[in-house]
Amino acid sequence: MQTLLCQQSGITQQWLRVQKGGIEGAAFRPDFGDNENVSADITFMGGDQARVGFGSGRAFHWWPRQGRVNLGSASVCGVLVMFQARVVASDGRELPEGTASTLLVGGGADYWLDTRVPWDQFRTNASVGVGPLRLARPQWRWFGISTAEAAALSLLKREGFVDRSSS
Repeated sequence: MQTLLCQQSGITQQWLRVQKGGIEGAAFRPDFGDNENVSADITFMGGDQARVGFGSGRAFHWWPRQGRVNLGSASVCGVLVMFQARVVASDGRELPEGTASTLLVGGGADYWLDTRVPWDQFRTNASVGVGPLRLARPQWRWFGISTAEAAALSLLKREGFVDRSSS
């Protein structure tokens, strides 16, 4: 999982990787009503990989383990959140290619008033955006969301953050 931030000063745009690494999270009601959640079964597999189990009828909502980052004073010209995911059997075994899945995966990001303020019914944070939901498959796939315009994303590729072979 990683978050990249495009900052602009005058006509100059620059991409920065502001978050990278593992996740944490909880199992929420699918409508996220009243912020009701319970612990999810998270097993850290080494490196930045984690296996997550959560009850039927729940949505696993995750966030970067490193926490929030301060965006500084430069103007934001885009946010890009990318992560890889796949579906496995409940015991962690790999599933055969072509196995049907009903597990939806999506990503997003929030702007927070500051790096320490607690969640308060959306008074302390606002959504940057929420990406499209996609079916998880037994094979690793990239997922993501971006608010950047095409020119900023082209800059990102030219700067070497994005490798076509891994997308």
